[in-house]
Amino acid sequence: MQARLQGAAGRRGPGRTGAGKAAALALRAKPPAGLAPELAQALAQAQAAVQARPNDIPTLVAYAQAADRAGLREQAVAAYRRCLEINPHLHAIRHLVHALSGEGMLPRAPDDYLRWVFDEAAPVFERELRALKYQGPEMALAAFHAVAGSDAPPQRIIDQGCGTGLNAEVFARHIDLIDGIDVAARMLDQARARKVYDRLLLGEIAEVLDRSDRQYSLALSTDVLIYIGEIEPCFAATWRVLEPEGLFVVTVEMSDDEPVRLMPSGRYRQSDAHIRAVAARTGFRVEHAAFAPLRIERGQEEPGGAYALRKVARDGPPAANGGAAS
Repeated sequence: MQARLQGAAGRRGPGRTGAGKAAALALRAKPPAGLAPELAQALAQAQAAVQARPNDIPTLVAYAQAADRAGLREQAVAAYRRCLEINPHLHAIRHLVHALSGEGMLPRAPDDYLRWVFDEAAPVFERELRALKYQGPEMALAAFHAVAGSDAPPQRIIDQGCGTGLNAEVFARHIDLIDGIDVAARMLDQARARKVYDRLLLGEIAEVLDRSDRQYSLALSTDVLIYIGEIEPCFAATWRVLEPEGLFVVTVEMSDDEPVRLMPSGRYRQSDAHIRAVAARTGFRVEHAAFAPLRIERGQEEPGGAYALRKVARDGPPAANGGAAS
């Protein structure tokens, strides 16, 4: 993200209160006992940099990232908040403040946050997912097979948040036609190199689907809803582009209690009851649900779910903007 912030307007600000607080917290912070040497070294370097340049946004972001990895969440939040004092239009930073502080929640992760995360990760994205033992596409395929059968005929597929095209690889024998959508241009470049997709569309999913002139028999949404808090617009837009009785297969990170919860990772979790309620409101019937870890991150299993939802007839199409989270 530092590279994207180099040209941010208002990169340095004259105010000293926020800068002083962030710098003071940085200088007081001590590495937690047992912190890995490479994390301790990164934290020490970031502390020295923010002491020297307390009003520089890329320096503050680098410190916040190092502090977060070291488990110093209060210091990370203070540094991110100082960034917002300097430039209040950094929506990606605001999302991280909400995620790390537990105070407030945006309806979805901002596009600039998603581009930051995924454009920079695109060249090494699949290698990093393998290291995390990521199972999203495989869980989606199992959910599809549970409903349609492993010998299901080729499908007309819309791959939401297609990234580098992992779904195209896993669903290869079920493809008649596949289109992909992603907000990160560099991820689409990786997907394009597979030479499988008919169309690759840049933009926010619901907005792209609202303009679609195609109908699909299968919609895939793996590791997409984890970046959306209010999922109803995405469900409603998907309903409109699916053929009658088409399938919508999604993976989510599961919440045990709250309907929607923003995690310190910057990702959202949804409860089973919430997924089922939104599906019912937007014209889907839950035909299959299975639960297993989506990935292993920082040594912890991330609880995941895979749902196969069937489009059903209703009195009228869902409203374009959906409703509030239940």
